[in-house]
Amino acid sequence: MLPALLTLLVADTRLDDLTFLTKGVTSVNRPGVPGNVVMTNPNAVAFVVGQTGNGDRAVMAGARYGQGRMVAMAHGGWLQSLPASKTILTNAVRWAGGGGFPDVGVFSDEAEKVVPQLGLKAKRLRDGEIGGQVMIVEEHADPIKVREWIARGGGVVALACPWGWAQLHPGRSLSDDFSLNKILEPSGIVFGGDYTEDARVVKDLATSDGLNAAVALETLTSKKTGSELVVEAVRALSAGSPFSVRVKALVDANAQSAIPTEATPFGQDRPFERLALVLNRKMGSVAPSAKDFPGEVPATAPRLKTSATIDTTVPQWHTFGVYAAPGDKIKVRIPKSLLNAGPRLRIGLHVDENWPLAQWTRHPAVTLDMPIVQEETEVSSPFGGLVAIELGRPAPGKAKIDMENVVESPRFVLGSTTPAQWKRQQALGAPWAEIVSKHLILTVPTASIQKLDDPKPVAEFWDELLEMYGKFDTRGTFGRPERIVADRQIVVGYMHAGYPIMTHLDAVDLSLSVDRLRKEGSWGHFHELGHNRQLEWWTFDGTGEVTNNLYTLRAMQLFAGQGIFSRLDKEPGKYADYKKRGAKFEEWKGDAFLALSMYAQLIDAFGWEALTDVFGSYQKSPASELPKTEEEKRDQWMVRYAKRVRRNLGPFFVAWGVPTSEAARKEIADLPAWMPEGWK
Repeated sequence: MLPALLTLLVADTRLDDLTFLTKGVTSVNRPGVPGNVVMTNPNAVAFVVGQTGNGDRAVMAGARYGQGRMVAMAHGGWLQSLPASKTILTNAVRWAGGGGFPDVGVFSDEAEKVVPQLGLKAKRLRDGEIGGQVMIVEEHADPIKVREWIARGGGVVALACPWGWAQLHPGRSLSDDFSLNKILEPSGIVFGGDYTEDARVVKDLATSDGLNAAVALETLTSKKTGSELVVEAVRALSAGSPFSVRVKALVDANAQSAIPTEATPFGQDRPFERLALVLNRKMGSVAPSAKDFPGEVPATAPRLKTSATIDTTVPQWHTFGVYAAPGDKIKVRIPKSLLNAGPRLRIGLHVDENWPLAQWTRHPAVTLDMPIVQEETEVSSPFGGLVAIELGRPAPGKAKIDMENVVESPRFVLGSTTPAQWKRQQALGAPWAEIVSKHLILTVPTASIQKLDDPKPVAEFWDELLEMYGKFDTRGTFGRPERIVADRQIVVGYMHAGYPIMTHLDAVDLSLSVDRLRKEGSWGHFHELGHNRQLEWWTFDGTGEVTNNLYTLRAMQLFAGQGIFSRLDKEPGKYADYKKRGAKFEEWKGDAFLALSMYAQLIDAFGWEALTDVFGSYQKSPASELPKTEEEKRDQWMVRYAKRVRRNLGPFFVAWGVPTSEAARKEIADLPAWMPEGWK
């Protein structure tokens, strides 16, 4: 009887908490892209949620700790977006203070201005100081002192964008290095590494409980559901947290010894095997799955002492044709002067961390990335990989990099590697190879180069493509080569843009075949390289998957001989159906190929040179004249294009349902009107 009564009392308390935190809140503004909050305390309450790639997750949550209370809000922008966030921020601060009207300790000018607008008194604090009945913290506080203060009855409202913090601190973790999580962790709420697409008020405890990893853990053994919540929690917590220790005990009792492979992936029906990989993120010398991926290095492969000279004016990654075998401790030495360039050491180029995916066909995280803080660094990676030095910023001149206990890997460099050298490299034992041209570096399995007798035409093709891109948008090639890395499994899509561009392994053969590239083209590669060149000035809302394909269309035409309408509808049939439905901009934005057809019509009528000139007009404009709002982006795209082709494109934009301002349409109204042939 007593346990049941206690359960009811706790439920009543939590319902009171949820009611207080959401009082007067019908909707929640969204300042940028919020992160998420992980809950590992069954008594924690999520009061705002948001959609992620894995379903809803908490965005704001509260929990009690000792005599005190903590609130986590996964974006600092809620402190800066009054009056929209006033009610929910006031509720959070007052709840953290026990429901009254507490004095609030603050560490920033912004918080000091905001608190009086909540009807509360602000007290300015120095970093590390404690004061007030509630503190609004944004990484200014001493975690140990604050936790002790909360346990005695203090309150904290922590605001942060955790995924943003992770981006700004590569090689560091939310679990071990983020000070706010060190404060929050004992209460059973911490910031996670995901991001959310919206923000909605929680209306009942069932919704909150459905997002609580502690609740999910209770059913894991019997139902094998909810493992993703537990995985996310363990990744966000320190290894010594009570929740992590509890999970480890369950894993030790239930997990089978296995590794994820393409043949035997770890899906959500194998929760304990998945959790075992998370718990072993700081594993021993050699990962059990390293042999499967990224691959083993023969014990007979010579371990070398070598050096290379890099051009330090080129930022980002520098690779050398050397590989660290799994578990081998390598030594890297850089000049003291290079420490000012923000150098990092990377072992492995497979940067995607696939923790959010429903199935794992390889270990979700296989690379090592760490800052270089002294001239000599000695380190090993349990997975091994190609060795790279990353420069956070350019430095003048050149630098010599010394490396020990590394294995030579195949590396063709256009203009440098001879046919005889390449033939020898094809037989090397490292599992990954590189094809290096001036503007692009391909990272591919060594097995895929065995029949590539002459990589020169491949390297020349990619240089030709990227030089064309640079002329097409008038910006020239980048100051460092693009990179394309093939992987067994990537975190999103068939390929995705970035540095590096990531592709699946089945794209490798095409990337190495000039005959196929010139016959078939490669929409995927051309598309992702186009993404890397998009500019916000001429990529307005709804065209993120459209303006990059202007590069794709040009490449498919020039290199594979395909017309710009090969994949699009030139005839007005599809447009006629779209018009019957009202030619709504929301539909246009949601159909990338429909939107691309609009651009293709302009290219078909006025040629590629006109589009290049429009791109160039942005480059020539002073910053004060460049568009900043979505409306300005649409207006300027129409006006710049219209003036270049000397046609009134206002009716054309209206026909497509792409909104522009009356002022912009008036600016080009004196030009001859134009519509595509056959259109009315």
